[in-house]
Amino acid sequence: MGAGMTTTALISFVDSEVYNNALKTIIENTGIEIDAVYNGLMQQIEIDELKKTSLSIGDYKNILERNYDGIIRFCIEKIRKYDEDDKNSEDTIPTGKGREYSKGFISMYICEYYLLKEKPGDLLNFIKSRRIEGAEQYENELKKIYKKTQDN
Repeated sequence: MGAGMTTTALISFVDSEVYNNALKTIIENTGIEIDAVYNGLMQQIEIDELKKTSLSIGDYKNILERNYDGIIRFCIEKIRKYDEDDKNSEDTIPTGKGREYSKGFISMYICEYYLLKEKPGDLLNFIKSRRIEGAEQYENELKKIYKKTQDN
């Protein structure tokens, strides 16, 4: 699983032109902030998550290139949905600052997008493998976000 999944490959992908163009577009449309520190720990966490699929970093780059506009719409919609949920949550402590995202966050969103588009039957198992609480609810939310971005 996750062949070609190394820190060097991930950094190369996150530093690629297509990835940085996507990141710039998403930032411009959402106002999110990217954590200035993108170190070994964050990279390893992302690699461990991405290894839960059979995709390589090269596959992620190809998926982004082939589905660029759809992935951008998916990312923007997902960020807006969860930022709005945070604003409306009684459990959220206002900090006066938006949530910071890891520079590599798009890679996880690409994985979700790919599963939604190409292998929807594998999505729930992937979510459960990430130990996301309320996996079924999260899966349903992702499906709604994906459908909404496909209708545009």
